[in-house]
Amino acid sequence: MASANELCTQCQRIDIASLFRKALGHQQALDIGPLEEIIAKEAECAFCATVVASFQAQQPWTRSDAARTLRLLHDDGDSTDVHLYSYVFMTDATPLFRLGVSTNKDNKTNRRGRYKHAGDLQIMQSSATRLGIPEQGRGRRMQPTTNMALARNWLDECLENHDGACSRPGSEPSHSRSALRPTKLRVIDVRERCLVSLPLGAEYVALSYCWPKEPGLCNLSTNAVNISAKGTITTFNGLSSNIDDACNAVHDLNERYLWVDALCIVQDSSEDKGHQIGQMDLVYGNALLTIVIASDTRNITSFGLPGYLSVPAARSQAIHTIYSQGVELAVPKPCLEDILAYTKWETRGWTFQESHISRRSLYFTDHQLYFQCSCGVRCEDTANEKHSPGAYIRHSTNIWNPKNAHATSEDDNYGEVFLSRTEYTSENEALGMYDTLVSAYLRRELSFRSDILNAFTGIEKVLSSTMKTGFYAGLPLKWLDHALLWQLYGSDVRHNDFPSFSWAGWQGGAEAPYWLAAGDTRRLLTWYRYEEERWIDCDEIRRITIEQPADFTLRIPWLDTSTLNVTALETPWCLAAMTQTATFRLSSFAAEIVDAVLWPDSDHVWIMDARQRRAGLILIPRAWVAKNATQDDGHDFILLSQARQSRIDDMPNFDDAHYEQKDWCLVNVMLVKWRDDGLAERVAVGVVHYDAWKEARFATKVVKLY
Repeated sequence: MASANELCTQCQRIDIASLFRKALGHQQALDIGPLEEIIAKEAECAFCATVVASFQAQQPWTRSDAARTLRLLHDDGDSTDVHLYSYVFMTDATPLFRLGVSTNKDNKTNRRGRYKHAGDLQIMQSSATRLGIPEQGRGRRMQPTTNMALARNWLDECLENHDGACSRPGSEPSHSRSALRPTKLRVIDVRERCLVSLPLGAEYVALSYCWPKEPGLCNLSTNAVNISAKGTITTFNGLSSNIDDACNAVHDLNERYLWVDALCIVQDSSEDKGHQIGQMDLVYGNALLTIVIASDTRNITSFGLPGYLSVPAARSQAIHTIYSQGVELAVPKPCLEDILAYTKWETRGWTFQESHISRRSLYFTDHQLYFQCSCGVRCEDTANEKHSPGAYIRHSTNIWNPKNAHATSEDDNYGEVFLSRTEYTSENEALGMYDTLVSAYLRRELSFRSDILNAFTGIEKVLSSTMKTGFYAGLPLKWLDHALLWQLYGSDVRHNDFPSFSWAGWQGGAEAPYWLAAGDTRRLLTWYRYEEERWIDCDEIRRITIEQPADFTLRIPWLDTSTLNVTALETPWCLAAMTQTATFRLSSFAAEIVDAVLWPDSDHVWIMDARQRRAGLILIPRAWVAKNATQDDGHDFILLSQARQSRIDDMPNFDDAHYEQKDWCLVNVMLVKWRDDGLAERVAVGVVHYDAWKEARFATKVVKLY
C-alpha cells in the first residue's frame, strides 16, 4: 500500500499549487471521482485524505468519521461525485484563493446537477512562501494549548491600527452614554488574587460565560470582606475553574483586572444587584476585552477555558503534505458563527447583551481561539493579521466576521447584527435594529423568567441613546404604536409578572409585524403609561403634537388623565388611552397563508364583519383558537393605529370583493379580554379594513391595558 503522503493516480493529475493562484469556477471544476472511491483511498492518498477531512469539518458540533460523512451526503442511494474548484475567500489589495470541495449529483427530474459546497482547503503559510504565493490568510500550525501571546498580539493590533473604530464602535460620539465609565465597580486583581475597587482610569477585562450548576465561590454579604484580602480568591476557597482559568488568562495577557459577575456583584444584595444590572452596557462596553467561554457542549460544567489547560479533541488540525508537489494543505477550522451556534453560551439570555455590547471578544472554543472586534476576526489556524477593516472576506469562512461594521451586502461581505452607538438617521433603520434584536433575544433561554427585562437592560440602554427614546416594559416609547404590534411565534403561556402588551409577558418569542414596514403606521392615539404612581404621556419624548390623519374620519377625543383612578391601580405596568372598541366574530377555520409554517403554534384567523364577510386577519395562538374562537357573542377589539399594507401577498387580509384595496386601508387592532378589575389584556394583534371598522358598532372609551 502507498504512503498516505503520496497521491493516487487521479490526484496526480491535479496541479494543486496553480489553484491557489487563480480562481477556477464551478463551471470549470475538476471532477476528482465518486465520494465512495475517495473515502476508500484516504489511507493511501494524502489529497483524498484531506478532502475527506474537509467534509467532516463542515459539522463542527459532531465527531464524524468517513462512513458517517458518506451517509449524510449519500442520501438517495446514488453515487456522489466530488468536484474541486478554487474561489476568492479574501481580497485586500489582491485576491487570495482557497480550494472548495463540492458534491454534484444528476437530478433525474430536470437533468440539472445538484450542487453542494461541502468543504474547504487552504495552503499552509510555509508552502505559500516557498511557492511565491502571498502569505496573507494562509494556514498555520496551532500549539497544543491556546496561544496567549498571539491573543495579545491581536489585541495590540486592534488598539494600534483600528483608529478608534473598535474603542468607539459605529463612530460613537464622545458625549454618548457609553462614553461614561461604570461606577462602584469591583474587579479581581489577578496578581494579588483579591477583590478591589477598580482604580480610576484602569483598564479591565470582563468575563462572559454560562453559570455552572455549582457556581463555586460567590460574593455574598457574609464573605465580601474576606475576599478583599490578598490571596483569598483561589480554588482552595471554592473558586470555579472557569474563573480561575480566566484570572490566569488575564495575567497571561499582561492585564491586571478582571470583572466577573459572580464575584464583582454582591449576589444577595438587591441594592448592589440593581445598580450593577442597570449599568451592564457600561461594564461590558468599557471593558478592554471580553473573554468568552464558548465550549461546544450543551452540558455546562465548571471545566474552565477550553484549550487553555486541557486539549479538546477538536483542536487537532487536519494537515497533509503532498511531497511530490511541495505543498502542505490544511482544512481550515469552521467559522466562529457556526461554532457558537452549537454552544450553550449562544442560547443563554444574559450572554446576548454581553455579546453585542462588548467591543472586543476573545472566544475560547474547543476548536481554537477566535478574536473578534468590529474590524475583523483573527484565529489561531490562519495567519490573517493586519488585513484592512474593509477587506472582502468570504461569508462563512473561518476569518469571516458576522459583526463587521464595515461589511457591505453588495459583495457578499455582509455582516449580521452590529449594535452601533451612532444615532439612527431613519425610522426604518432604528426600528429594524430594535425588531431584530428583540426577535433574536427572545430565542434565548433564562433560568429565571423574572430576568426577562433585566437581561435586556444593557441593549436597551444603548438603543435608548441611538434611537433617542425611553423604554417602557421593553417597548420604545417614541414608536409605541409600532412596538405594540409584535407577533407571538411561540406558545401562548402568560407570565403575569409582566404586562400582556409587552413581549416580556409571554413565554414564546416575538417578532415584528410581517404585514407592514416600520414606517407604515400612523398614530391615532395618545398613550399614557403608569409609572411611579402617576400617568405620564408616552409622547413626551417626541415633543411633537400627534394629529389624527385628515382622511381618518372617526374622531377620537383626547384623554383627560385627571379622570384616571390612580389609587385603584395595583399593577406596576399599565397603558391607558382614549380609543375605540368594537366586537367582531372570528372564522371557525384558519386562513391559508403561504408562510404559515413560520408560526407552528398559531393560526391566521379571519375577522368577520356583521354580514360574515372577511373584514380582516389576525394571528392567534392555536390553543386559544381551539377554546375561544367560535363563541357566539363575538370578541372585543380595540383600535391601535392606521396602517398601509406594504407587504401584500397573493391573498389580501380581507375580502376584496367588498372592501377596496387602497393606500392606508387598514387599521391595526388588538383582540383583548377584560379582567375583573376592568383592565384589558392582549390576546393577539391583527388588521381590519378601515371601512369595516367604520361600519362596526364601535364605542369610544378609556382603555387601561395590562
